[in-house]
Amino acid sequence: VTWSNPQVEAGTVETSRITTPVGGTVTRNADVLTSADSVISPTIVAEFTIPATGNPADYPRIWEWSDASGNNSCSLYFSPGSLAVRIYCVTGGVVQADYNIGSVVRGNTYKVAARLMPNDIAASLSGAAVPTPDNTVAMPVVATFFRGCSPGHNEWGAGIRKIKRYSVAKTNAELQILSIV
Repeated sequence: VTWSNPQVEAGTVETSRITTPVGGTVTRNADVLTSADSVISPTIVAEFTIPATGNPADYPRIWEWSDASGNNSCSLYFSPGSLAVRIYCVTGGVVQADYNIGSVVRGNTYKVAARLMPNDIAASLSGAAVPTPDNTVAMPVVATFFRGCSPGHNEWGAGIRKIKRYSVAKTNAELQILSIV
């Protein structure tokens, strides 16, 4: 067995290897993923850590579906000003929803299970009761799914442990169960 250039990870989960010069440091780029995807999943669950300090972006995105125009999108984001997690949907340039899921604490890990259907947006934050669903939403037509960013580069800047998408809409009770950390 040959072992060279070991890398120490500060977190509990190993990440990709970053070659670091002897005695030097390297800043890791944000973990982002995009995929061609024109179908918004009826239910999506995300487990993530709120950035401990600073604001890596104005409204950092955990996930977003978008057509990249800014006129049609649906996203889960962190509002640094109000320390809340929200779902934001825009269709044809008109805001359809800015749904407050709940308050959060910097540096803590949370899980959100969200239902994204026409005239029915609801979500649970870490097993909490689902706030009153938004029943007035026209869902946007989108082309791409983004993880950890948006087309405007609102990069997350903290850990995203898992994102799971479901092909069926879950009930409020199921959202609560799926969002337990």
